[in-house]
Amino acid sequence: MKSLLEAYRMLDKKIWDYYDPQHEYARIDNPFNHSVDNLDNHKCFIKKYFGIAGKREVLQQFEVNSEFFSGERAIHTNSVFFFGLILQEKTILKTKIFEGELSKMDYEIFPFLWFLSILFHDYGMMIEENSHLIKDKIVTLEDLMKEYSIDNNLLDKIVENTSDQLTRLISKYFIYRRFSSKKIDHGIFAGVYLFDRLVKIRRIKSIQNNSEFSWHESLEEYYALSSVAIACHNIWTTRKDSPFESGYIEYELRDLVVPNFKEISLDNFPLLFLFGLVDTIDPVKIYTRVGFSPEIILTSLYITITKRSMTIINGKDSTLDFDLIKNATKNLKGWLKVKIDISHANKLKINF
Repeated sequence: MKSLLEAYRMLDKKIWDYYDPQHEYARIDNPFNHSVDNLDNHKCFIKKYFGIAGKREVLQQFEVNSEFFSGERAIHTNSVFFFGLILQEKTILKTKIFEGELSKMDYEIFPFLWFLSILFHDYGMMIEENSHLIKDKIVTLEDLMKEYSIDNNLLDKIVENTSDQLTRLISKYFIYRRFSSKKIDHGIFAGVYLFDRLVKIRRIKSIQNNSEFSWHESLEEYYALSSVAIACHNIWTTRKDSPFESGYIEYELRDLVVPNFKEISLDNFPLLFLFGLVDTIDPVKIYTRVGFSPEIILTSLYITITKRSMTIINGKDSTLDFDLIKNATKNLKGWLKVKIDISHANKLKINF
């Protein structure tokens, strides 16, 4: 049994770096191998990863506002990235998301998809948190795309290995969030923005044809899959007779009312299943909010994994309130197809 920090540190670089690590441009270090609480290490990891992938331009619009990386945000992002890779490598998920398949550029597809999905997924948070400044300038998703010069519409794509029940509600959920909470949903923003920018980068660089990378048009289907997962990761279900049910019905989101909703599973949207699971229960996000440092969090919790389950255990010397992570699993019910066992005081088991 390993602590989460040990598990992150022991993950083979070939699993988290989809490029050949022997290449000189792949000089990027696991941020958890250094001072875990050093925010600059985590910022650097994200920026370098986009850089070695030839996609540095994706981040440019956000770099004028360094507050994106305030608090635990970058460390949470990297924790989700490594947590998901551990689960995918050691569980049945490995057979569900492009097992061993190579892109036409001869690297494995899953680490590439996971990099795109996770390292950008919260870049829309500053937009969401400052939605009040935009007022009526952006009401619909079309307004958003016009404001941010998004020319390649993710919603025009037919994306395989996703849940149609969820993806066809993206535009309506955007409007629901815009009116019900006066927010621009950060997941939807990040998903549609990322897809457009990746497509633009690929098309420009394929014409220039002066890069050491390949920019084959087949990349766009992977861009779309990762971007749809991002766009859907913050679309939540609700239950009948909940305080939110009437709003969901008013904004034509009845399919998100449990039991109408078909839960996200290993079979109908495996990428979002893994994404939603680790993003929801990421201990760094949960416990930094109540004042714990990332290093204390990741050394206090232990993990064991089987083909169809994972168990998180609160260490005997831990000062973490384990009920916080147990409570976070309530958000999975009716959204992801999992079974949760919280019967032990300091143990949480999730079966899938």
